[in-house]
Amino acid sequence: MGSWVEGADGSGFGLENLPFGAVAHGGGPARPAVRIGEHALILQPLAEAGLLGDLPAGVLAGPVLNPFLALGRPAWSATRAALTELLR
Repeated sequence: MGSWVEGADGSGFGLENLPFGAVAHGGGPARPAVRIGEHALILQPLAEAGLLGDLPAGVLAGPVLNPFLALGRPAWSATRAALTELLR
């Protein structure tokens, strides 16, 4: 299973391993993201567009993953599956 993201395949952070985290850029606030290759994909815009399933509004809007993590494994798995489809 390959990704259209340049450099993701074989990087250790391809579709088989999409770790969640929080990233900051240019001195801005941290935002929940997923790593794909050498890139960080910010999750809030995808959630707001309805591309990550039925996540509660704002769960990915803050600077930490705690609200998302509190949803539990079913939400994490569904989100990761949606991301895999988007990045495939």
